[in-house]
Amino acid sequence: MKIVSIFLISISSFVFGQQTAKVVKVKDADTYNLLVNGKTITARLTNVDAPEMKQAFGASAKAEVEKLILNNEIRFETVGVDLYQRNLVHIWIGGKALDSCLIANGCAWVYAQYCKDKMLIQLQNEAINARIGLWACGASTVCPPWIYRKLNARNKIIYCTGCKNK
Repeated sequence: MKIVSIFLISISSFVFGQQTAKVVKVKDADTYNLLVNGKTITARLTNVDAPEMKQAFGASAKAEVEKLILNNEIRFETVGVDLYQRNLVHIWIGGKALDSCLIANGCAWVYAQYCKDKMLIQLQNEAINARIGLWACGASTVCPPWIYRKLNARNKIIYCTGCKNK
């Protein structure tokens, strides 16, 4: 029994410890395909929720992330698995946390339902005040993705078009 427990602990440490990977695809600003030891996994960045691809700022947020991580080696840590069987991960590129970069550059929202990192909330407030990225026209003009996903097509057009003057 003791040997089984040690084996399970060592497996969970390997699975949930830091690893390196190459980013082979950016699906959207918070979901990626990572090549890890010859196997491709789907990874979902924790702490943030980025605009959907059909949503205002979705394509530009994806493009920003591609510039940062596509075809580059990253460090990551898996912290769980979501309902869609994606690995929930923290990612670092060049020693910087990717979630911090996305929030500071106005490419994503702090996913307040899951994130407890006060530094990310501060970075988001700074991006809002500086009108960076998706905050360019002010906080009242953006529709968070967790609301966007629940709206029907007509209401997405009415309420989630982003900046009117851009």
